Amino acid sequence: MVAAVTPKDVEIRLIDAYLEKIDYDRPVDLVGVTALTPAVNMAYEIADEYRRRGVKTVMGGIHASAMPDETLEHFDAVVIGEAENIWPEVIEDFRAGRMKRKYRSKTVPDITRLPRPRRDLFNVRSYFVRRPVETSRGCIFKCEYCSDPIVFGAGYRFRDVNDVVDEIRSIRPRGKYIFFVDNNIVGQVQRASRLFEALIPLKIRWTAQASITMAYNEETLELAARSGCIGVLVGMETMNKEVLRRIGKPVDPGRYRELVQRFHKYGILVQGEFIFGFDEDTPKIFKNTVEFAQSIGIDTARFAILKPYPGTKLYQRWLEEGRIITGNWSLYHTSNVAFRPLNVTQKQLIDGRNWAYEEFSRPINIWNRVGLRRKYAWLAWLINLVNSGTKNTRKNRKPLFYRIKHR
Repeated sequence: MVAAVTPKDVEIRLIDAYLEKIDYDRPVDLVGVTALTPAVNMAYEIADEYRRRGVKTVMGGIHASAMPDETLEHFDAVVIGEAENIWPEVIEDFRAGRMKRKYRSKTVPDITRLPRPRRDLFNVRSYFVRRPVETSRGCIFKCEYCSDPIVFGAGYRFRDVNDVVDEIRSIRPRGKYIFFVDNNIVGQVQRASRLFEALIPLKIRWTAQASITMAYNEETLELAARSGCIGVLVGMETMNKEVLRRIGKPVDPGRYRELVQRFHKYGILVQGEFIFGFDEDTPKIFKNTVEFAQSIGIDTARFAILKPYPGTKLYQRWLEEGRIITGNWSLYHTSNVAFRPLNVTQKQLIDGRNWAYEEFSRPINIWNRVGLRRKYAWLAWLINLVNSGTKNTRKNRKPLFYRIKHR
């Protein structure tokens, strides 16, 4: 998207430093970098190397927006918040030799008027998700651990349905599977229903992140299934209703089983996403969560350790309480502990999270949840097997994607 709003006379090359070696000797005028918090140390190293060579650098994204002053210790400039409105000004200032240290757009981008992303720069062969599409930004919830509001702010904005359909039509010849990258594809139910209905003639298959509230309205679920929805990633977080209320997500986990069954009624797989490390969690949380996940019948699950990402309400609260134990951002991934928990030890969190993956991925448990008769059961089995290979076990096995890519 940033490339799409770059002046047409600027030559652009897109590099994923996880997958491709950077040729620092290749002539370049300006380097723009984005990185999530666990990878920001790599971003800083890249910027430091280019600056040693006299190349100007600029960084944007969630971490840079949360920690602009830290970012400027390594970069010449930082873009705070969404970049589309301000990026052309950054390019203009660079050309004129007057690049400022901080850039922040005075208004959020009107996502109904943004150009198509530069998909020609995207090396689709390197990724499983090859056709990501964005239809909205923001979320209706205000979870204290969520870092997306740092960039997108409060509220929920969405693109025109016809514009989304036109974009999908333009990329459909390359394949029929679409992943919607929205934080919540059903942030506004009426709009979601209009989108799903418009997708039906395209005959695609798609998955997305969605709130469990998507299953409240069976008409919306039916439209989703008819439009090609084969699965949703649902943030369930915890079975503790009071925790959900406290963190800003007022849903009732007592209804999860009923709502999962509704998804299954329309042939939609459900991946439940759970978090360990809330203040109320005790050593029993791991066994209880796996049993709960089994009982509600979700097809697959993802287990993560709570992360106090910089810029979030959670980070600020724990910083004031003295509970942040490391400023090494490379440790801010979902299999490590970066804070001082209350009722479990750091080791118990790591071991418990690994055990939960192992237990949930046992073939007998997969069989009891999925069997073979459910629609897209083969996909659920595949995802479970991949999850069982990507967990960070006690043996410190490399993630499955790493072993495949680099062996």
